[in-house]
Amino acid sequence: MKNRSLFPLLAALLLLLVFLPGQPAFACGSGTSFDGGDFYCSAGGSSSGTETQVTVTSGNGGGSGNGGASSHDASTTPQTTDNYAIDTYGQVPGTTNSCYHLTIDLEGDRTIHYGDCGYKKRGGGGGKHTKTFVICNGVIVTSTDVSCTTKWKLTAHVGFPAIPIDTRPYPATLNRYPTVLRVDELQTASGSASLAYIPAGGGSAGHPKAGDMRNVKLTLTLYPKTAVPPQVDLENFGWIELPLGELYTFSWPLPSHPSAGGGPTAAAVGQLQELPQDMPLYTNYARAPYGLTCELDWEQYTSADTWRSHSQTNEILPSQVKGLPPSEAADTNGDGKPDAFWDLGVVIRRMNDAGSISDPVYAHSYSWGDVFYWAVREAQGEITFP
Repeated sequence: MKNRSLFPLLAALLLLLVFLPGQPAFACGSGTSFDGGDFYCSAGGSSSGTETQVTVTSGNGGGSGNGGASSHDASTTPQTTDNYAIDTYGQVPGTTNSCYHLTIDLEGDRTIHYGDCGYKKRGGGGGKHTKTFVICNGVIVTSTDVSCTTKWKLTAHVGFPAIPIDTRPYPATLNRYPTVLRVDELQTASGSASLAYIPAGGGSAGHPKAGDMRNVKLTLTLYPKTAVPPQVDLENFGWIELPLGELYTFSWPLPSHPSAGGGPTAAAVGQLQELPQDMPLYTNYARAPYGLTCELDWEQYTSADTWRSHSQTNEILPSQVKGLPPSEAADTNGDGKPDAFWDLGVVIRRMNDAGSISDPVYAHSYSWGDVFYWAVREAQGEITFP
């Protein structure tokens, strides 16, 4: 254990605390290695003579009590931060106003303090505050991708998967004619980055020290939150929800004339060689809510001279992303608090009358990023707009 030279002083301070009037004595047993199992701390009341044991279990979040005390979860799943693998607060079982503050650092050494639950520098927290540490110190979300950087300058990237919108007829339809949309499925996307070795404990690959890390892999994952269906914003219609796998049929009331909201021409946007290049188009948008996770997998060298595997996954919320564009923040449950990210990218897939996108006569895809276009013509002999 580190700081062996401080042991006499710490022991003296502990004895002083034991005999402070009105304060329960708090001492930590030797337990077993943090990397190998449980760590036990005992609290004995100076007036009642009762003894309570707090069990802090690595990896499973379990807690136990005895000596007449109620059980209390005194642990968190081991999590990596700059200084500690575990940093947790809680109330000492069997007491009314005595709280502990337990830290276990990356090298397996443990420190525990106690005090009045309202005194944050000693106990603090009253079991209400448990620190958790995010893997990503810096998260950047744009309309196209996400990046995450750890404190070791390891950066992973993942792009938003395009929302596949199946359409017919496309790229041109007739006004007042049945036109069909479908979002058949939404994709999950992941991106990873790795480091072979991090000398977090001060060692090296050839001479590791407790706390060193190897085979470190950072993975970002964007996954669809299907509780809210994807949506399209059609010119002259507004936002429309498209339940996954269902055909949505509508009819445009007006042709894509500039006076009816038609904007750029086929020549201006490209990819639409099958249309007259001077034909104006409707401009449309889509979005789908996505969740974001950040996972870190690594092996860590222990004080027992062994490598131990670790894995931690954190959900990243919009509130944790500094400078998030408002257009990227999605509130899927309507409580006014964004809980997902909008995927805005679109790919249009042309389908036949049977709903197939693999028919070689019709199969074709188009993509302009976060926008898509549609031409709407008047039927022959029809005049619906000046």
